[in-house]
Amino acid sequence: MKVVAARPRGRAWRSAVACAVLACALVLPQPAAAIDLFGLKLFEKTDETETAVDGVPYSTDIIITGGDDDLRAALEAASTLVGEEDNPPPGGTVGLAARARSDAERLIATLYASGRYGGTVDITIAGRPLGAIEPDARLRPAPDSGKVPVIVRIDPGPLFRFGETRIDVLNGGADYPTAAELGLRPGAAAESGVILDAADRVVAALRRQGHPLARIERRDVVADHASSTLDVTLVAIAGPRARIGRVTVTGTERVDAEFVRRQTAIVEGEPYSPETLRRGAERLRRLEVFDSVRVREGETLDADGTLPVFIEVSERKGRYVGASATWSSVDGAEVEAHWGHRNLFGGAERLRVEGRVGRIGEERAEDLDYSLGATFVKPGVIGIDTDLTAEARILQEEPNVYARRSAIAKIGLTRRFDPQTSGSIGLEFERSNITDSFGERDFMLFGAPAELVRDTRDNRLDPKRGYRAALFAEPIFDANQDNFFLVSKASFSAYQALDAAGRFVLAGRVLVGSVSGTGLAGLPADRRFYGGGGGSVRGYAYKNIGPRMNGAVIGGRSIVEASLEARVMVTDMIGIVPFVDIGQVADTAYPQLDGDLKVGAGAGVRYLTPIGPLRLDVAVPLNKDIDDPDWAVYLGLGQAF
Repeated sequence: MKVVAARPRGRAWRSAVACAVLACALVLPQPAAAIDLFGLKLFEKTDETETAVDGVPYSTDIIITGGDDDLRAALEAASTLVGEEDNPPPGGTVGLAARARSDAERLIATLYASGRYGGTVDITIAGRPLGAIEPDARLRPAPDSGKVPVIVRIDPGPLFRFGETRIDVLNGGADYPTAAELGLRPGAAAESGVILDAADRVVAALRRQGHPLARIERRDVVADHASSTLDVTLVAIAGPRARIGRVTVTGTERVDAEFVRRQTAIVEGEPYSPETLRRGAERLRRLEVFDSVRVREGETLDADGTLPVFIEVSERKGRYVGASATWSSVDGAEVEAHWGHRNLFGGAERLRVEGRVGRIGEERAEDLDYSLGATFVKPGVIGIDTDLTAEARILQEEPNVYARRSAIAKIGLTRRFDPQTSGSIGLEFERSNITDSFGERDFMLFGAPAELVRDTRDNRLDPKRGYRAALFAEPIFDANQDNFFLVSKASFSAYQALDAAGRFVLAGRVLVGSVSGTGLAGLPADRRFYGGGGGSVRGYAYKNIGPRMNGAVIGGRSIVEASLEARVMVTDMIGIVPFVDIGQVADTAYPQLDGDLKVGAGAGVRYLTPIGPLRLDVAVPLNKDIDDPDWAVYLGLGQAF
């Protein structure tokens, strides 16, 4: 059988652009049924007349006449005969013929997608046309390979271009894109995907105007093979405008259904908007209490002309535990464990208790870092997009530059302005004892931190596109020293994939920080800036970059850091990452950039896992100082930034 695209009769041919999917089902025999009791088979039924037929090994050659390289690549990628050549279909001759017929449909669809409506696809198996092969035919393999030869000949035909194009909307819908705005421009390549996309965009535009039942009533496509042009008319029905009707919540078990309804901000009686439904689903997912969330609209209007909305959720387990570990040759090992509850009181209130021990490997226990704390989050405390967060924590940290023991309490509000932008304000109290180069002192700090974050990254652990920008400021009053100062920071990281698959990614990071209002002696050691280590300038000792007193680092009042990475996947699972980091910490309120920059360079390996890439980095300090190593190794989960 010769499988071809339909040819015109006369100068014009009228047809709907559609791709039929050919389905072939092989009827296999029912399996034998029996009870096997200690080797004795009871009630056994067998069928000796029907047996499964193994697949026929074959080889495929595709011969394409004309067309550019992109079209050839698309056709070869679409061919199941080529892609599954190493996996012959079951069913013998019948199975192979079915795969070939399906392949013909796929290749014709690919030609249509490329704007080729006059192409032909010819497939022969063992030298015989596909339509002439009987189900019980014995296919002769090639003597040199032992496989049945399959030859696919493709003539793409001419490239069709759009001729006259038009969008008609019936029953309302005054504002919708023109045909040209939808890509149906006269003279442009008449790819079938452009037509389908244009239809979807017309419906989406009508739905945004409050027409939930908008649909495409008709696609009129006229192909003129003499001129290789395609005339297209899309006819849409807008349907009535509607308001949101009854809102039904299903699937809740421990979460309050009324809370779920309120958090979506989908209100009965308001004008219908698909954006309202989309944002409602996003708000529910952000609560972290559901495995799945689906917000769907009714297919018809209720008797009162309103549109019913159905919210379907599936709850996650309420309690969870977890742990993590990191290690570097400079900072030592660190372990963290946590326990949490996602729904304390039925309103998706979250409680997380966590403990951390760091710098494992130090000779003395008092040199370890540790912390123990709890965080409570109450969603929707002021409106649906503002959450209350409360935190309490005790900690000890013993970096080489100071020793700190603190008790901290915080409370604040976080508001999400849109899915990518959030801001927070709060109050903080800290009581601490710190020993550093200025001696041992007690601090009683009262702060008011505020932060604004814009995050467009496509993935938190392994971003390939987007950016994250953050601004932070905290005025702090020290009641013990009668001292006031301001801590401010700005950070920006950006990610750009250089190919569609994201196998080559450039990533960059910049951090600038400043403390104004007091000198170094008036600052608690933990509020000063330090550089060096896995999250800073790699290759240098942890917190070993900064102003010194008597040879010891005392921290600074300003910091500037930058990093650049090239993330390259060499296989589907393994990547390499060359990188360079620079940084400077100064005792002035603003970065000096006076040439005293510390530079670290190195390379890393990434191994992809379902939860993020495992990271192994090796870095060398290019202008090391006292206590800096010759090289450093860092191991963790997720990218460095």
